[in-house]
Amino acid sequence: MYFKVVLILLGLKTAAKIILELVNQHNVQCHAGRLPRDLKGVMNKKTYQKAVNYTLTKSRFAVIKEIYDSIILLLFILLAGFAFLYDQVLINLGDTLFSRAAYLFILAFIFMLLEQPFAYYSKFVIEERFGFNKSGLKLWLLDKVKMILLAVIIGYPLVLLLIKLVDWTGQYWWLWGFAAVIIFQIIMQVVYPSFIMPLFNKFTELKNKRLRRRLLKLAQRVSFKTRNIYEMDGSKRSAHSNAFFAGWGRMRRIVLFDTLIKQLKAPQLEAVLAHEIGHYKKGHIWKRLLFSFVFTLIMFYIIELLLHSGAFYNQFSFTAHSGALVPVLVLFSIFSPLITFWLDPVSNYFSRKHEYEADRYTAKVMRRKKPLINALKILSRENLTNLTPARAYSVFYYSHPTLWEREKHLKGK
Repeated sequence: MYFKVVLILLGLKTAAKIILELVNQHNVQCHAGRLPRDLKGVMNKKTYQKAVNYTLTKSRFAVIKEIYDSIILLLFILLAGFAFLYDQVLINLGDTLFSRAAYLFILAFIFMLLEQPFAYYSKFVIEERFGFNKSGLKLWLLDKVKMILLAVIIGYPLVLLLIKLVDWTGQYWWLWGFAAVIIFQIIMQVVYPSFIMPLFNKFTELKNKRLRRRLLKLAQRVSFKTRNIYEMDGSKRSAHSNAFFAGWGRMRRIVLFDTLIKQLKAPQLEAVLAHEIGHYKKGHIWKRLLFSFVFTLIMFYIIELLLHSGAFYNQFSFTAHSGALVPVLVLFSIFSPLITFWLDPVSNYFSRKHEYEADRYTAKVMRRKKPLINALKILSRENLTNLTPARAYSVFYYSHPTLWEREKHLKGK
């Protein structure tokens, strides 16, 4: 039963993603001749055509990659590749706690290698063609090495702990495992911005002192405690722009991409900051975190059920390893997206709702709507945003409302 269900879900997800891309391509092409009247002024004709070409190029590439990914996964399933690799690891490294945990990372490394031709093409062909890539091959490869090392250094001990919890706590291991992962996530909220992100990017105090005072004054006015305003050298990898805040309490920091600072004027940057603060003030961070906790708890309960299902092991050729946690973790992590994909519209609905709330908060704090609207228009132009996505496509993929939807909402139309 499990085998057939997985194959059906894989086929449905692949077909759905391809259809969504084709529907979106059709909708974009229908508007390619001229910008919709409600969006005039966002881009000139030349930039809009470039945005259309960028969207279509990425979409066609996504279709090819989806087919490739599905074929790779299908071959692993049909040829019992997951179980074969597990047996080989245990034969060559011995059946120990450390080798079982190592299997998970070896498999992840193999899948990562299989993805690299597409990652390279996306970065050095598509992003390069449209002027976004600023990274060289050396930096790109160095980033990959850093990510692999961090995954092993941080993730390996966590996997070892989860395996041992099965022995230490018996049938209640999944509750202890849930607690361990939650504590890990909370710790990473502090560790990631302070120690991991600086391994990839340089963070400096905002150089423009006048702008820094203005943004800190806004944060102070709305009682948002922050240590400082930081500028991140995002331009050494990409021309895309962003802003975010990270960390908790005294460790909280506001971060602006250097590309964003160059693209926006002071009132617009102030609006972007107010929007990010709005997410915090409206409790969106905690709501998302709570949702993550609930989802993680459900995930561990399902893993516990599968852990005692002999049929689940047998149908994927793990016959000699019934009761082993690592095979279940691997299969669950690979197969669960076949189900969670269909839940994306629900997640995106609440995410877009939060964006509207943060937009309203921004308009209230700024006492005017124009700075945020202008910022959104500039960011759409600079990032060659798809201004005319198909409705079904945006429902499945867009965590943020479209520019037209946000402007309409801000103006109360």
